[in-house]
Amino acid sequence: MPRRAPDQDQRDRAIAERKRNVLVDAGAGTGKTTLPVDRLVEMLAPRGDGRAVPISRVAAITFTRKAAGELRLRIRERLLRELAGVQPGSERDGRLREALNGLDTAHVGTIHSFADRLLRLRPVEAELSPSYEIVEDDAALIRETFDVLMQAVKSGTLAAELEGTQAVGRAEEAVATILDAIAVGLKTESQETEWKDKYGLDALVEGFIRARDVPPPDRPPAAFDAEAFAMAAGEMAGLCRSLPDLDAPGVRWLKRVGDTLEGLREERDPARILRELIGFSDSKPSDTTKGRGFGSHDGAFDVWKAWEGDDRKRRLRDGSLRDELRAPLDRWLATRLVGLFPLVAALYEKVKARRPQLDLLVKLRDLLARDKTARGEYQRMFDHVFVDEFQDTDPLRAEVVLYLCEREPRADIWEDVVLADGKLTLVGDPKRSIYRFRRADIAMYDRVRRVVAARQHLEVTLSANFRSLPPLISWFNDRFARVLGSSPGGESFDPASGKVFHQALDAGREGALSPAVWILPFGTSGMGTSPYSPYRHGDSGCSSRVWTPRASPTPRAGGRCSWTILSSGSFSWA
Repeated sequence: MPRRAPDQDQRDRAIAERKRNVLVDAGAGTGKTTLPVDRLVEMLAPRGDGRAVPISRVAAITFTRKAAGELRLRIRERLLRELAGVQPGSERDGRLREALNGLDTAHVGTIHSFADRLLRLRPVEAELSPSYEIVEDDAALIRETFDVLMQAVKSGTLAAELEGTQAVGRAEEAVATILDAIAVGLKTESQETEWKDKYGLDALVEGFIRARDVPPPDRPPAAFDAEAFAMAAGEMAGLCRSLPDLDAPGVRWLKRVGDTLEGLREERDPARILRELIGFSDSKPSDTTKGRGFGSHDGAFDVWKAWEGDDRKRRLRDGSLRDELRAPLDRWLATRLVGLFPLVAALYEKVKARRPQLDLLVKLRDLLARDKTARGEYQRMFDHVFVDEFQDTDPLRAEVVLYLCEREPRADIWEDVVLADGKLTLVGDPKRSIYRFRRADIAMYDRVRRVVAARQHLEVTLSANFRSLPPLISWFNDRFARVLGSSPGGESFDPASGKVFHQALDAGREGALSPAVWILPFGTSGMGTSPYSPYRHGDSGCSSRVWTPRASPTPRAGGRCSWTILSSGSFSWA
């Protein structure tokens, strides 16, 4: 008889629940696809007297084609397995067969394919081109938008590219902003190095396009605060003037910084100033220790710490002079770069129009948000919506799902949605949301959960891991508790900081403690003293643990020996 899972009661409740929406937190190996499949099949063909939901009135959504294919396959397998165990001709037999017959046309797939099917029902209201193509991977479109932007800036044709859009009046300002950004040292192309990524204008364009459904406030750019810069520059120049002429790389660098800042105090071109400040960072000494970098001179080291930011009790000043010098310049450039947002969004739309390709999720979200009649019709199409891998969601996907599961089409924004009871099942793993798949993050995961939690709901946490053997689960629980820590209140994550806490897993399967590593046998007959004997005795030096033989080696035919060496698990030589 199979072992009963430690969290089986919670699983059974989630599968049987009909009156409330269900939230499932499921870690690795706990069956986060199995549980929604079981719940779905139970809805389609209940074992008791419950009402069966036709498969045509259910949507099961995930976020990648691979995951969608696996989900459809798992549903089919489960339906067939259930069908094999029921009495032919019974009511449940008929319901299972009906579900199987309808599976190929059911709303089971990616969020993009789901949006495509819904939009084609109302093409006029959605303002669709009859020959559109679906955009699932928009990397090529984003790259083309960036190339068009840079080429137009270089050739002076940006206004012509934006003709017919509301952003055409910003073309001249945008050209000046981009040229200034390049002049101060911002790269056009991002660079990946061994230690860090250096982001360029291409990353800015990509970020704007991915966040085009949540535009930033449209405000005038900040003016350069020359007075604040001059004050900080004068302070740093004065500190550097007081230093002696020492033959030390750090002192020479400080002297050079002081002389340059003295000359920049009256400068009014922020681009030139920022270029010089960025140059300071690129040329600073590699060794900033007091002895080698600053000739063991207390005063020189104090000035360096004032530049970097000094957390010592005895210090020249609070805060970093470098940051105070950069602040008015960074604000000047950053607010101008943010002003490129509507221009980039307009260029992206024009690039798409040339294909033609369509952002299905944006179109569907816009239709659901502005047309409450259409929203109501879509809502009446479904009795239940399953969302798998919900930690991969972003604001756009969240809006679509919540609008479809609303009790009535009333909310003007998705966070005000009042959900229908028993219409939504969300399954996710908050620990995976930290990878920011597209624009997903733990805060978004939490905001959606709050909308669900505003009504009566069932919250289930799966803890039984069926993928790993019990000793491995024990080891992981011990290690992850030290790495991730535990929440004092038992929460699985902190949306404010993005920190995810460890939640202990239970062993969901049985398994004997057997050697985790086996080394293949080899013969030593006729070799005299074997060069491999140190390894036999666990004296290889490849581990800090002391391994000891379980028993003396037993000679076998051909001069082979059987060895088993134990560690915290076990290590075998057969």
